[in-house]
Amino acid sequence: LVCPIMDARRQQAYYGIYDVSNEVPVEIEKPDAAPIEVVLQKAKETKREVIFLGDGVPVHREALQQGLNVAWKEAPAHMNRQSAASVAVLGARYYDEGKIVSAEAFRPDYLRKSQAEREREARLAAGEKHDRDE
Repeated sequence: LVCPIMDARRQQAYYGIYDVSNEVPVEIEKPDAAPIEVVLQKAKETKREVIFLGDGVPVHREALQQGLNVAWKEAPAHMNRQSAASVAVLGARYYDEGKIVSAEAFRPDYLRKSQAEREREARLAAGEKHDRDE
């Protein structure tokens, strides 16, 4: 299993868990944003070895070391982060297979609202409540 984790700040991570033992990866846990404790719990529930990668690994390394009772390891440094070279390798593979994917087909998948959006909504909600009280 592979679990990419990206630091989402405030002891949270963006993550997903994938079974990559076959040609086509299988999504075990859909991408989400959650406290690191939730990520650890989801990894434990698999009862399988998990390879962690991404910029969240160094940030959450202590939690990984203390909170996991399943076998786990970090991806090697040369495979631990996304890179242009990885995209090029995937592009070459798609080319060899005759697959065509346009840039327009890719869209970001926002897992939660930004902090600025959440704070704005809180201010508006507080202002609306205040306006009603007057």
